[in-house]
Amino acid sequence: MNSLLSNINPSMNVLDIDLLKLKSDFERILLLVSDVCKVSDVFITLEPGTGSVIPFKIGLKGFSFANEFSCFKSLIEENRDIIVSDLKNDLRFKRIDSKNTFNFFAGFPVNTSSHCLVGTICILNKEPKELSSIELIILNHARSEIESLLQVHVENLKLLSAFGESKNQFQLLIENSKEIFFQLDLDGNFTYVSQNWSPLVGHSIEEILGQNFSTYIHPDDVD
Repeated sequence: MNSLLSNINPSMNVLDIDLLKLKSDFERILLLVSDVCKVSDVFITLEPGTGSVIPFKIGLKGFSFANEFSCFKSLIEENRDIIVSDLKNDLRFKRIDSKNTFNFFAGFPVNTSSHCLVGTICILNKEPKELSSIELIILNHARSEIESLLQVHVENLKLLSAFGESKNQFQLLIENSKEIFFQLDLDGNFTYVSQNWSPLVGHSIEEILGQNFSTYIHPDDVD
């Protein structure tokens, strides 16, 4: 199973996403879902594996890992919505969680536009529950919003990765060039000089930085 970030860079994975930037958005989504669906236990995962730590949740006291819910494995493996309205009347699962706490589970996979699984949003209830059409609409909207948020962050990661590669290539060009490269601030003071400044000009880099460009211009060349 491919993850969204595996297509960007081998050194990246879903955990590379800045969770702090997503935290407030995901907490808002969880609160909305909890309020509309009238359930006290909701969570979002961001890794496709069944052993995922649950990074964002409401309720779920005593639960930290997604694999503590038997329905979650089917959700990941089948990559489709799993809804257990009443555990007693559902022949697919003997129990929902390892502690026999819940009798209702609804899980929705979060995919990219290319159908790569990147996470889930799940809700649970201690009592059996039938989802209304409005609740299903809200849950699907929540899933779509999570997908959009993740897609934006992934695109940002791609841009940062490309920028980093370009910056490294440019730095190699500077270091291997026979030309002198320098950078000035708005007042004309040196903020950067390349390594070959010293052998070509004779001044150390430490001596140059912070000095004004006009200091190194011959008086006859100054207008």
